[in-house]
Amino acid sequence: MRLSPFRRDRHVSRGQALVEMAVILPLLLLLFLLAVDVGRVFFGWVSLNNGTRIGANEAAKNPTTWSLGVADELFYTRMAQDLQAVNCAIPDYDGDSKTNETDGMAELVQDLKAAPAPAVQPTYTDNAETADVYEVGDLVSVELECEFSFVTPLVGGILGDPLTISATSTFAVFGGEIAGVPVPPDPVPAGCIGTDKEVPSLVGLTVANARTAWTTAGFTGAFIPSSGSDDNIVLTQLTAPVASPGQCLVYLASVTVTHKVPDTCDPTTEGTVPNLVGMTVAQARSTWTGTGFLGGFIPLTGSDSDEVTAQDTLPVSAPGECALLTTQVNVTHSAPPPSGGQCTMVQVLGNTPAQALAAYQGQGFTGSFTTSPPDKPTWKVKSQSLIGGQDYACTASLEVALENK
Repeated sequence: MRLSPFRRDRHVSRGQALVEMAVILPLLLLLFLLAVDVGRVFFGWVSLNNGTRIGANEAAKNPTTWSLGVADELFYTRMAQDLQAVNCAIPDYDGDSKTNETDGMAELVQDLKAAPAPAVQPTYTDNAETADVYEVGDLVSVELECEFSFVTPLVGGILGDPLTISATSTFAVFGGEIAGVPVPPDPVPAGCIGTDKEVPSLVGLTVANARTAWTTAGFTGAFIPSSGSDDNIVLTQLTAPVASPGQCLVYLASVTVTHKVPDTCDPTTEGTVPNLVGMTVAQARSTWTGTGFLGGFIPLTGSDSDEVTAQDTLPVSAPGECALLTTQVNVTHSAPPPSGGQCTMVQVLGNTPAQALAAYQGQGFTGSFTTSPPDKPTWKVKSQSLIGGQDYACTASLEVALENK
């Protein structure tokens, strides 16, 4: 039987398509893997560049420490916090055969610091045309490098595997001194910075409430026990890494609590000791008396807005335990951080005193404004006591030094 020519052509077309697919599929796969590697390299470079910018910024606002030949611990900590997400290996400077891919926070700081001689440190150069390279207006640079491993062997064979990636950032110094006149450094922000969270006090809480308090504080590490014993009372807490309540830990930290079945108190003569730490004195006083205790609360009056930092009972008892209703409690306390709004300072260098005053008050500042020397309305500002772009209490005063220009 004779086959139709159209049917034969159809068989040829199908076979040709299969051959073309077999030829082009490896090329498409290679292009896909190449695109993945290029994206990963770019992400690594961006992460590394962010780390250098954070380091250069910290060195630019705190040059005095480096000028004394002392390493700035905050310089390494802030860079390490950012570089924990980088997808390439920071060189093993400290010789412990580990890199940031397996290191914890402390190990990564040590890799960057590489005591006793820092392997990563800022480089200051003279830009203000003075003998001192640490003055405002000089330049500071930070360089980092890491080793990137490719997914595609062919790309690695062409470019080299691992591939060394480097990044450099340069900032102008804006802290330290101007011609020997101190410039206030950037104020250290209150509380924990970066990926750190404040460890809450869990003692005296039920296990269920302690578990909630741990996650509410921002921690994603394990809470042990992860379930069960919800109505038991927490007796002790131990974090990994070890830290006390109120201290800062990276958000990945875990906590283990010991606990016990709550005591059955005699309602006629006993009450359950509450955990007062973290409350204001006024709230703690109200909680103590509201629980039914009659033995007294010290301080009896005053310090209402202070925060309770510790509590001691007489007779001695721990939060969650039963105690006689005649038990007395004495709390230690500290004043809360100063309240008041924050205003952002503007850069007034080069302005006349009148222009500087208008800009200062225009940002909402209500403090005093003084010039040195005084009564020079046509002179220009050459330095200012509050750094432009930084937040200060709106009551902060501004002092400016003038020069005849």
